[in-house]
Amino acid sequence: MAGPSPNGRIEIQPDPQNSFFIGRDDLLARLHTQLQAGRTTALSQPQAVGGLGGGIGKTQIAVEYAYRYHQEYEIVLWARAENEETLISSYSTIAELLNLPERAAQKQDVTIQAVKAWLQKHGKWLLILDNADNLDLLPSFLPPVLGGHLLLTTRAWDMQRLAQRIEVETLPKEQGALFLLRRAGLLTADASLEAVVPEERTRAMQLVQEMGGLPLALDQAGAYLDAIGMSLEQYQSVYQTHR
Repeated sequence: MAGPSPNGRIEIQPDPQNSFFIGRDDLLARLHTQLQAGRTTALSQPQAVGGLGGGIGKTQIAVEYAYRYHQEYEIVLWARAENEETLISSYSTIAELLNLPERAAQKQDVTIQAVKAWLQKHGKWLLILDNADNLDLLPSFLPPVLGGHLLLTTRAWDMQRLAQRIEVETLPKEQGALFLLRRAGLLTADASLEAVVPEERTRAMQLVQEMGGLPLALDQAGAYLDAIGMSLEQYQSVYQTHR
């Protein structure tokens, strides 16, 4: 998705802001502090939202960060970094958005070099590289000096001095249960866990534990419950039978 934000700044985002996003406030605040720390030294240390497994919520954390702090930037850019092809495609989109003269270059490397030059020359931007698991690809897409802020989501453990890694943990039982119940439409967006009967609260926390506290699994379960109107008790029985 690309377009002007309400205050006139331009943004690229992968998805709308997730209205069911919950928790992670400490992690988001830490990311913000670490990225902003570079303003006093003229160089910002890139940050990486890390987690070895899938479904732990790395991308959603990056999306939430972009929406929560977008007013501090003149532009927010998003690139899919699964492989070289997705990076090239994303950088072509970025070149179009920035209206770079090289956006229509026949050689892809010319366009990539133009984006890299822009990233080095300009400031007050945030670039998010999503699913940057193969770190060996990144030097070809990044300038030697970054003018703005770089945020990665990655499964890579050794960051090769490219970024400072912040590990994403699974959701605690209480937060996971609240997320599941809201996603399932069993609680309103502003309701607390105390709004449901103790039996439902306990069952929701049991499901969180059984699903390993993974936000993606809980999101899928909640969406399913919301779509077909199944009770938590019925879903738990089916889940335990078929997992």
